[in-house]
Amino acid sequence: MTPEAPARPVPPPDPLPAEAFDSHCHLDLIERPVPEILADARAARITRVVTIGVDLPTSRWAADCAGAHAGVYAAVAVHPNETARATEPAADRGAVDRDTVLAEIGSLAALPQVRAIGETGLDYYRDWAPPAVQRDWFRAHIEIARQAGKALMIHDRDAHEDVLRILDADGPPEHVIFHCFSGDAAYRGRPNAPAMVAHTLRAIAEVKHVDLAELCAAVTATGERVFGPWTP
Repeated sequence: MTPEAPARPVPPPDPLPAEAFDSHCHLDLIERPVPEILADARAARITRVVTIGVDLPTSRWAADCAGAHAGVYAAVAVHPNETARATEPAADRGAVDRDTVLAEIGSLAALPQVRAIGETGLDYYRDWAPPAVQRDWFRAHIEIARQAGKALMIHDRDAHEDVLRILDADGPPEHVIFHCFSGDAAYRGRPNAPAMVAHTLRAIAEVKHVDLAELCAAVTATGERVFGPWTP
């Protein structure tokens, strides 16, 4: 078989007519310096980003990154796929118990630059963690979000009924964000970065037949309502 050619990189977007933001990125996974990523985003007028943790180390990193860079905010949590591994021994420490991990997530959640608890939720598509373990951690994250008064950012994959059932039973915080990916194989695998949000906004404006500047303003206003006031 002839090997597939690597996907061509997406060209840099033209600047948007108004400022907008990226509500979900993983700056730690982009193999470029953070200041360079942010400069490209600002060139496209994506002036604020929320970088997401998926376990305790990446949640610490996200909070530190948000504290060090203007326009960066953080979400902290243990991703459902990471819940079974969250208490396993690591190279720099022994095993750690669930309550200790969650207590530190709760401490990070209180930081002003941390604006959401996530990604948390349920993922029954992969079998990296037993469903019962995922549900237990999800409930704990809901409580952290409620206590901190922060938005809840949910990863929901092949588990929608259980996600809704738990939210209904436990009571969600005021703001809940469902994060997901619904593309096909031809988009997957390409490098992504906050600047690319400009392409998405242009596509939405075209499909919805709305003014792009007005869409940017609406998205930015929604971001402030969900994540709290943007600060310099």
